[in-house]
Amino acid sequence: MNFRLLIFDLDGTLVDSAEDVHFCLNQTRAKLGLPPLSLEQVRASIGPGPYKFAEIVIPEERQDLFDEFIRLFRQCYMAHLTDRTRPFHGVRDTLKRMRDIDLILAVATNKPRRFTVKLLKDLNLLDYFTHILTPEDVPHRKPAPDIILKALEITGTPASETLFIGDTDNDILSGKAAGVWTCGVTYGYGPVELLKKLKPDFLVDRPDGISEIAASSRKERIPEVE
Repeated sequence: MNFRLLIFDLDGTLVDSAEDVHFCLNQTRAKLGLPPLSLEQVRASIGPGPYKFAEIVIPEERQDLFDEFIRLFRQCYMAHLTDRTRPFHGVRDTLKRMRDIDLILAVATNKPRRFTVKLLKDLNLLDYFTHILTPEDVPHRKPAPDIILKALEITGTPASETLFIGDTDNDILSGKAAGVWTCGVTYGYGPVELLKKLKPDFLVDRPDGISEIAASSRKERIPEVE
C-alpha cells in the first residue's frame, strides 16, 4: 500500500453544503406548493445527484413536478451556492499536507460540473486538485464505479495505489466496485452504521485522519501547515 492518488467526494466529505441545499430546496418546494423539509431530512438526501435527489424530496404522488423542480432548484442553488457552505474544519490543512507530499488529488462527485467548479473556486479549494470529475464525464453516476475508473485512467494510477474518500454508501460502493482502497468519513451526511456495514478499508472521524493514512502508506512524515 503506497498511495499516489487520493480521490475525494465533495458534499459531506470536503464541504458542508447542507444549509444552502436546504434553503434552495424549501424555496423551490414553496413555489410548487409543497411544505418545507427539515435540515436533517435534507442532509439525508444529499449525494445521489440532482435527479435522484429530486425523486427523494418530491412526494411520489407529485412526480409530475419533477422537471420544474429541477429547473427552479438549479436556478436558486447557483445564486446561493456558497452563502453558508464551508469546508469542514481541517479540510484545508489536510489538502495542503497532501499536496506537500506530492500526492495527486482529485474530486469525484455526483454534483453537476458547473456547481462543483464554482463552489470549489469560491471556497479557494480548486487549486488543490489536478482533476475534477463530475457526472458529465461518465455514463453512470456513483454508486457505479465509472467516475473512479475515469480518475484512474486519466492519472495513469493503478487501483492499488488509489484511495477514495467519501461519506455515504454510494461512495464506498463506488470505490469497492472500482477496486480501489476506500475511506469512509463519519463527520458527513451518511449514517455511520451503514458505513460500518459496508466495511471500508479505513474509517475516520475528522479530515486530518485522511492525511495520517496517506502519509503512513508512504512512510512520510506529515508536514506542518504554516
